[in-house]
Amino acid sequence: EIYSPPRITKAATVLPSLGITAGAAMDLTTVDENGVPWDFSLAERRGKAEHLVRTTKPDLLVGSPMCVAFSPWQRLNKLKSRDPAKYDKMKQDAMVHLAFVCRLYRIQVEEGRLFLHEHPAQASSWSEGCVNEVLELEGVETVVMDQCMLGQEDEYGNPVKKPTQWMSNSQCILSELSTRCQGRGGRCSRGHGDEWHTPC
Repeated sequence: EIYSPPRITKAATVLPSLGITAGAAMDLTTVDENGVPWDFSLAERRGKAEHLVRTTKPDLLVGSPMCVAFSPWQRLNKLKSRDPAKYDKMKQDAMVHLAFVCRLYRIQVEEGRLFLHEHPAQASSWSEGCVNEVLELEGVETVVMDQCMLGQEDEYGNPVKKPTQWMSNSQCILSELSTRCQGRGGRCSRGHGDEWHTPC
């Protein structure tokens, strides 16, 4: 996992029945063997992470880079902000991260392994050149899913739709992630205990 606290790696450790060997989770909240956080704004950290990917050769690399700078709300905030330079700096940092994770995806594809990339469906990152270059690689496709269909809920147990787009060179993974909510009028089509249609 990259740009993510332990999620898949944690599940692999806690649920050995999954048959997944846990790898590394590289994120600001995690550290390397020397106790140094994975701060990918630093070229040295990016270089070490790439070396780790090339040497450990993970079967699957899961990426979830920062998405705040690519959100529609942030673009609106820039128009209203008295300090657009702050937004530009945040966007620049986010682009460094996005370009780096796309580089790692290319390594996975070129070396015959798998990757999975996640970002909100409305994020402007999907139109960035580095993402489009990955999409042009053989076998790479995208799907959109609604997270409510896989159990996403708010603190009150209500389903949260959150349309999310996924990019991968694994058709098996994409087929499992292509579920859309069929609910209408703000109601969710996911079965949920005694409440079949709850607000989404």
